[in-house]
Amino acid sequence: MSDPIVFGTPAANELVRPHLEMCPFCGSGALIERIGNGFLNHWVQCDECGAHGPARRNAEQARASWNERKAPQYR
Repeated sequence: MSDPIVFGTPAANELVRPHLEMCPFCGSGALIERIGNGFLNHWVQCDECGAHGPARRNAEQARASWNERKAPQYR
């Protein structure tokens, strides 16, 4: 059997933390969820390069929009 996961530890936090894909612009995993004022007030933002996903009504929609982003195509 494996060791139990203790509440409040980094291992436990990773289990309950919603999965966010890496930033498609800089590859960073330093992502933060932002909440603003207004109707569309949730979005995910990269703490490294400042890229952000579209604003959505709730955190779940904001996470889904971020995770569905494609890497930029340069010509």
